[in-house]
Amino acid sequence: MFVKYLAVMQTNFSPSLINTKFHFTLNQYKSIIIYTIKNELNYELKGTYQNFSAEHGNPFYNTIEFNDANNVFNIKIGKFERRIIVIANEPEYTEEQIELLKINNTYVFYFSENSNKEFMHNVCINPLDPDSVERVGIFIKKFLLSSYNENLKRKFKFPQLLRDYVKYFPQDFLSFDITDYTYKFHSYPKSDLKEDEIKKQIEIDTLFRKKTDMTKTKFSEKFLIL
Repeated sequence: MFVKYLAVMQTNFSPSLINTKFHFTLNQYKSIIIYTIKNELNYELKGTYQNFSAEHGNPFYNTIEFNDANNVFNIKIGKFERRIIVIANEPEYTEEQIELLKINNTYVFYFSENSNKEFMHNVCINPLDPDSVERVGIFIKKFLLSSYNENLKRKFKFPQLLRDYVKYFPQDFLSFDITDYTYKFHSYPKSDLKEDEIKKQIEIDTLFRKKTDMTKTKFSEKFLIL
């Protein structure tokens, strides 16, 4: 083993490596991450290798923020932040170092031709092995799904004027709570919200037709900000 010891400092979390040889540059590791985000997860990247943001066409998937700070990769997806330390060979940890990795939301990307260790904070990367892209994809997708679930749990306010008409909104992916005037997505919307069709149904509603013209005007204004 080239890496005989990995000292993880709790203050700045920068690794101190003894007898370490780097077979592959940091840029090669970074290229695999960027390739995975762009080509496998279908994100559009803006920025440089040192600092970029990536956006997805699906608004339910949060932006991925990436920066390289003194050879420690920082990835932020929604409220989830992860740090990645890149080293040359498979490390040997003490129990204290493993706990520090967990506490500091830090992961180790390392090179190995044949790794058998099962540890969620370890990710084996070999630029010559196509499966490395899959492993990086699994690593990133896990946090994408976590942020996606957080988005599904979010509640949004809706105008009180719409209280009696929420039944006209699609219930297959939206749920409304008329006690606190909030709505949320309980599943991914498989189709766009067709505002014109919803408004037409509301406008022929018996209760709505009894409203004054002023109330109807207010309704139209409120409907647009839902």
